[in-house]
Amino acid sequence: MTEISPEPDQEHGESASPATVPMTPSARSEATTAAGTQGLFLLVVSLTLLSLHVQGPLEFQATAQVGVAPWNLAIMLIVLLTLLRLGSRGITTLISDTALTPLVFFFLMSSWMLLSVAWAGRPVLSSATAIAQVGNLLLLAILSSVAIQDSTLDRLNMIVFWGGVVVAVLSIALFLPALLRFPRVDKQGLGWVFDRGLALRARGLTNGPNVYSLYLSISLFTGLDRPVGRRRFLGLVAIGSALLLAMSRSLVVAIAGILLVSPLILSLRGRKYRGTYTRRLAPFFATILVLGTTGVVLVPTLRQFVVARVDSVHKESRLPKWSEAAHLINHPVRGNGLRSADEALGHFSHNTYLDTFVELGVVGTLIWLGFILSVVAIGVLRCTEPRSFPWLQGWLTVVLGSSTFSLLYNPFFSVVAGVLLAAAKLREARRP
Repeated sequence: MTEISPEPDQEHGESASPATVPMTPSARSEATTAAGTQGLFLLVVSLTLLSLHVQGPLEFQATAQVGVAPWNLAIMLIVLLTLLRLGSRGITTLISDTALTPLVFFFLMSSWMLLSVAWAGRPVLSSATAIAQVGNLLLLAILSSVAIQDSTLDRLNMIVFWGGVVVAVLSIALFLPALLRFPRVDKQGLGWVFDRGLALRARGLTNGPNVYSLYLSISLFTGLDRPVGRRRFLGLVAIGSALLLAMSRSLVVAIAGILLVSPLILSLRGRKYRGTYTRRLAPFFATILVLGTTGVVLVPTLRQFVVARVDSVHKESRLPKWSEAAHLINHPVRGNGLRSADEALGHFSHNTYLDTFVELGVVGTLIWLGFILSVVAIGVLRCTEPRSFPWLQGWLTVVLGSSTFSLLYNPFFSVVAGVLLAAAKLREARRP
């Protein structure tokens, strides 16, 4: 492997910068607005992802029923900043036909959630959740309507990747001391959790290993969007190692499956790029496989945890929970009301689609599936270029992960979908 060449990235279609020419006042104003637009986009995505990654130590209870997560505060700040920029005409917005359909579905979903508060069992909690969902709607609208540039998407991918490397290294550094102290550990600590007394799992600064793996997956995908030099390769290995230590069974399988299927999806762009992507994947997969196998063979404690996680697939199957949740629904058409699934079960069902059906009924489920599938279709048809493809991979991970995790109110949906729709708009703008 060699370092990435400092020459312009031909795969991303970049070329040498044009010669500088004097700018008129109007051109200078337009350039300032464009720079403000790109800066806002980067800030919105970065701040939201950061707030997701630090949920563990920063989340607090506002009341006995309602908790406030860092992302709730981050979205409030984002909306305020956006309104201020719009008021001063400091950003450029454009809602394209491409983004309109998913936005309509998400608007209908948020509206249906607000209506369902009327028949929900816990009005305070359900009202707070519905309001948070409106924040997710605004976040999606902001990201999908801001007029970004190709260079902005490149910068975003770089920020998300190297930010993920920092998170992964920190996570490993927090996890290893607990591993060395085992079994003299508590049920949980900063950076790790002893899950159900079976396995010590890394979780970074989030509140759980599964969402931690989900958030970190987008950093892995953005790390593969361009040629892999030595430093980038080491960063990818750090992220891959952190994902293995989180031991999220379904997400590890989903991420690996998406990476393996990616060359086939990229065939839409031709065999050349498919081959390029495959050559990037092979060393990464080989290295992670060797590291994972070596760790399990040489560290008995890790081997114990891996065996426990594999055995628990049969001993603690989620199928009974799903069956129990499915039998709880009293009103199939409109649902039992927001947050009724975890109220009845005493916990989440670990299935976003089932949660949606129980709480929002057939109406809400159809709207939610319409949103998810419309974003999938847009991504597959318009986001197979190097800079946008990681966000399609991230969206597919969210879709698959939703079948084993409860993510209905999580803003990660809005972040990934918003960037994906913004990238699709770029492709549409380049059409002759």
